Amino acid sequence: MIRNILILIAFLIKLHGVAQIPVSQLERNNLVFPKEQIKVTINANLLLAGEMLQYKGYVLTSENKPSNLSKILYVSLRNNQDSIVFTHKLKVEKGNANGDFFIPASLETGVYKLIAYTNLSRNNIDNPFDEKQLYIINTFIENKNTAKDGTLISIDFSEKDEANNPKTTRNSQNIKVGLDKEVYGKRDKVRLTLTALDSLAAGNYSISVRKVAPIKIKNEQSKIATSNTNSRFYLPELRGELISGVVTSIQDNKPVANQVVALSVPGENFLFKTSKTNGNGQFFIAIDSPIEVNKALIQVFANDQAKNTFKIALDTKKLKLKPNNSYKLTIDSQLKDWLQQRSTYLQIENAYFEVKKDSVLTSPTEPIFFGSLGVEYKLDDFTRFSTIKETFTEVISLAAIRGKGAAAKFIVYNPYDPNGIANFNDVDPLVIINGVLIQNNTDLLNYNAHDIESIRVVNNPYRYGSKIYSGIIAVKTNDKNFVSKLNNHSLTEISIDKWVERKKYYNPDYTDKNFDRIPDYRVQLLWQPNVVLKTQHSETFFTSDIEGNYEIVIHGFTDTGKLINDTFKISVK
Repeated sequence: MIRNILILIAFLIKLHGVAQIPVSQLERNNLVFPKEQIKVTINANLLLAGEMLQYKGYVLTSENKPSNLSKILYVSLRNNQDSIVFTHKLKVEKGNANGDFFIPASLETGVYKLIAYTNLSRNNIDNPFDEKQLYIINTFIENKNTAKDGTLISIDFSEKDEANNPKTTRNSQNIKVGLDKEVYGKRDKVRLTLTALDSLAAGNYSISVRKVAPIKIKNEQSKIATSNTNSRFYLPELRGELISGVVTSIQDNKPVANQVVALSVPGENFLFKTSKTNGNGQFFIAIDSPIEVNKALIQVFANDQAKNTFKIALDTKKLKLKPNNSYKLTIDSQLKDWLQQRSTYLQIENAYFEVKKDSVLTSPTEPIFFGSLGVEYKLDDFTRFSTIKETFTEVISLAAIRGKGAAAKFIVYNPYDPNGIANFNDVDPLVIINGVLIQNNTDLLNYNAHDIESIRVVNNPYRYGSKIYSGIIAVKTNDKNFVSKLNNHSLTEISIDKWVERKKYYNPDYTDKNFDRIPDYRVQLLWQPNVVLKTQHSETFFTSDIEGNYEIVIHGFTDTGKLINDTFKISVK
């Protein structure tokens, strides 16, 4: 299926250009372009400044089964006027992705929307994204959402509810939830077991265990109208994030075909990608692994006379929405004591952040494309020379510099072709500094040789993308600000958001006596966003020092596409 989609997309891009594929045609050809829908769930719809918003996104087919198309999910939090608080970019694995956001003390009290979408879901005529409504209360800043006009939204005090059906075993239609006790004490171990009652219950779920808040929200805002009037077709990001844009001529603003565009993400494990523009001047570069920095450099690969005659316009991934109607938000005065106590507990919890912080799980980065080919010259192993030319003359035996000034060029020596008669020997090598393409050789010639850590030379012909090079000269510097020293005006700096790091969320273990003297005022006892249930799954966690009723929410989709959204309660006394 994916192979067929790739072939058709490539054909349509070549024939018409992306912007000329009407979305209505995609709806009629949904066998070729399957519909992708997004669902999102959160740990709570009311949060205080200082708390953690935790969310999970599902990337699904029209049958609610995990989609194998999009590999990137975009999640953003927006206020009532569609101003973006944050945008997250998440790697999708088997149709699932999750992230979190710490609510800062600078965020005003108000109503917010959490929006989730993929590049492909933006093509949907209806529901191009999913949303969850959030109510954020900042006890440090006066509530300014008290306009005279607009919908009245009130957060009222609700009577304390009791835990329902205090049983150690609770059955939903598809899943049995097993607990080892009816009532738990403070800092007590909880053993939670999910058992699939039949094979149809197998699926991917999130588990949230959170204290019930004494609130009731009246006149919740309706969802944003999600009718799509955009006629543009957005490509599915099948392997990773797709960086795309158009190269045009500065002189007449017309698209330029058959020009190679180079994208560089500098760093220790740099990323270097190239793409050739199609007949409409469009290029597409896929980033299929995490990047180390959020700044990248992009340029057109051309000769000195031509490279400054082009301009690059990048496509945006941001989804613009219409502002909601104005509202007036009121908070019941009976909630004052609860808010003060909860705020105090949060400040204590955050004071112990270093002890209770989550563990970041490492993700493999994409290896440098030439790997360990060639020979690496670590300059500290040799006598240091003050200029690059001397360094190449005295140290770099597999490459050399020919000519002077602006006419200088780099060459590589192929030991299997001492007479230089083989194919591609007259082609220039690829020269990069920390992954940044060098087109003006004087940028490297004028560089301070003492700031260079190593030079790797691949002295065989190398094909990368649509171009063939006589070899590769890859320079690694000690200076992180090396870009500012380059005299390349054709370089354009762009921002690329990093992927959200995967985490293992903090969970204290009170069998370890080291935790005994640390305060514990958690209301979120467990957030496990990626539970793969086949027959049985177990979770162990501990209660905190806060008594009351807690909700166990199990949310997700079975492998057959059925929504599971079950809620149970337990008591802590």
